[in-house]
Amino acid sequence: MKSSSKQYLNRFAEKQAQTIAQTIANRPTGKPYQYVLTIPAYREDAAFFLRLKHTLLAQHNVLLIIVINQPDRNDNAAADTQRNQQLWDTIENNTDSQEQYLDFSILQCGASSIILLDRFNKGLEIPIKQGVGLARKIACDIACHLIEEKMIHNQWIHTTDADTTLPDHYFSALEEQVQYQHSAAIYSFTHKGSNSTIDNATQLYEQALNYYVTGLQWAGSSYAFHTIGSCIAINAKHYMQARGYPKRAGGEDFYLLNKLAKLGKVINIEGCELTIDARLSERVPFGTGPTVEKIINNNGCKYYNPMIFIELKHIVAAGNTLFENKNETRQWMQQLTAAQQKALMAIGIEHFFKHLAQQIKTQSQCEQHWQDWLDAFKTLKLIHALEEYYPKVPLEQAIDTFCALQAREDMQDSNQHRHPHH
Repeated sequence: MKSSSKQYLNRFAEKQAQTIAQTIANRPTGKPYQYVLTIPAYREDAAFFLRLKHTLLAQHNVLLIIVINQPDRNDNAAADTQRNQQLWDTIENNTDSQEQYLDFSILQCGASSIILLDRFNKGLEIPIKQGVGLARKIACDIACHLIEEKMIHNQWIHTTDADTTLPDHYFSALEEQVQYQHSAAIYSFTHKGSNSTIDNATQLYEQALNYYVTGLQWAGSSYAFHTIGSCIAINAKHYMQARGYPKRAGGEDFYLLNKLAKLGKVINIEGCELTIDARLSERVPFGTGPTVEKIINNNGCKYYNPMIFIELKHIVAAGNTLFENKNETRQWMQQLTAAQQKALMAIGIEHFFKHLAQQIKTQSQCEQHWQDWLDAFKTLKLIHALEEYYPKVPLEQAIDTFCALQAREDMQDSNQHRHPHH
């Protein structure tokens, strides 16, 4: 075992994960699995499990880890526990055999196995502030132990949610496209629902997410990818280097991917689209459910002004001349617009200047550090700072204007390349 993996599993992984992984590894019937899939479930019905049972679990030899959880401080505790218990019972009743332990069960389903983990009964709940982040972390930590023990052949941990339908080529699409330098993979997705109001609002939200990622990509950001927990697969080696999922009640996927993008490339998986249920949800403090509700209540969606992505593009590109100006950072700043300067000051550019002067010795080092510094989190803060100059506009307008601005900027760029200044 590599020392960084060993260090993670001994010091930072959840203790519960180690116990469960050892139980799996030491079973007399224990044979290695091909793939691992992790799902946190809170107040869900069993439809997702029955889907998986007849598709991926039947087609492959999978270890499915389901963490049924609920928060420890909760006004609807009794009702939630009852729903979670129903899910538990339905899953157990739809498998071939069960081995029961203190707070988990190991179930057999054809060639596949399921670890069913109880984090919802009294005394076992998840601390409210650690939410879905902890649920995902426990499941992925179990996977890491078993990958290290060679009980799972594939290095990739697939994570999804109960509201997501996975296509039959879900595992193979990833295997065909990833390489060892990739730290994470993002599947494309679409939302589908049966309620037209919720469906329309969700389509708007999806358009907003796609517009944001397209804007980042066009601006040259290295963090242009979706951060949706149900559409991610993670390379176990990089997962352990990043010290696993952050234990937080929302945004856990955003913060993990932000770290993973600095450790290896994040790849978008082509030609394999996941379907997410369009539904309202108050399971998490922010994300799809709450945003969709807001769109319905506000009768539409305002979103980032496309001018922001033009400003961002200039800021990202300005990084290329930072090294040659490391002793004249004030002059470097003065070639930027007032909006760009103010936004960079707001996110602490002086710290980067100090780091540049003290630590950075070459142009290529400078480019790498600039990319790491202007990460997904800083980029989002930068965008919020730029909103002072460019307030949000209705989404349709934002997308139309963005396409026009993009065409204009790209034309200017190609003209400059054709007629360079002498």
